Amino acid sequence: MNRITISRAIFAFGMLTLAGLIAVIVASNYALSQLKVGGPIYDKIKLGNDLVADILPPPEYVIEAYLEATLALQDRSSFSAHGDRRSS
Repeated sequence: MNRITISRAIFAFGMLTLAGLIAVIVASNYALSQLKVGGPIYDKIKLGNDLVADILPPPEYVIEAYLEATLALQDRSSFSAHGDRRSS
């Protein structure tokens, strides 16, 4: 019979724990290298966002409308010019 001693069991448990720790460290380093800024997955996401930004029209910001309204109210002689700019 091949009996396992307590010292061998503790040694085997320690080696198994060490192997698990090394596996976790290697997996986390690999995941970090894939997901970090400048990594391959980040580049794919960035390309997708750039494509969407190229396709969509530029947004009209509320501040632009507020500026046009303020300028039109301050200078009533250019009211029609501001109205034309708003509709284009």
